[in-house]
Amino acid sequence: MTIKKNITSAKKIAPKKVGKVALGDSWSHVRAFADMLHEPLVFLNKDLRVLTANESFYQKFQMTAEQTEKKLLSNLGQKEWDVKELRELLKRILPKKTCFQGFELTQEFAQIGKKVLLIHAREIQLNHNQNQVEPEQIILLAIQDVTELTNITLSLSTQDLIHRKEITALHKIIRERKAASIELTGFINSLSGFT
Repeated sequence: MTIKKNITSAKKIAPKKVGKVALGDSWSHVRAFADMLHEPLVFLNKDLRVLTANESFYQKFQMTAEQTEKKLLSNLGQKEWDVKELRELLKRILPKKTCFQGFELTQEFAQIGKKVLLIHAREIQLNHNQNQVEPEQIILLAIQDVTELTNITLSLSTQDLIHRKEITALHKIIRERKAASIELTGFINSLSGFT
């Protein structure tokens, strides 16, 4: 598992009144909206327990709602999501009104193999009905799979390094041939009586 902390950022959400969304009595509206998105989404409660996830999450990570909902994020799958740095960032979101973007996690998943993920999270507030005084505080986790992009970048970097080594070797050959040419020219000039 690799975690890149240098691109993790946490920022304070400016204090302002957050609009409340009335959802009725279920998560069906949230799920319907979330399922339209291609990016995997997970909705967590304050204890980091999965309330629901969208279809993209279930497909990407080859999981079902039964394997996911009401489970702690850290217990999903074979505990691939049990990452201390991620858990610490998520636990700060609700009490400190923060969010983060671009937490990079490289992890080997039992079902889908090695993945490089960018994780973004923020608080959302939802009212289940119009009479609810305090909105429910929920953490929305968005996950981008950047594995292919990372592999392409790595491949290009490797090719660039190979080309640089080849260019350096060619420069060395050119310098050696120039030096040999200068020596040969000097030798020929000395035979001809030129100096």
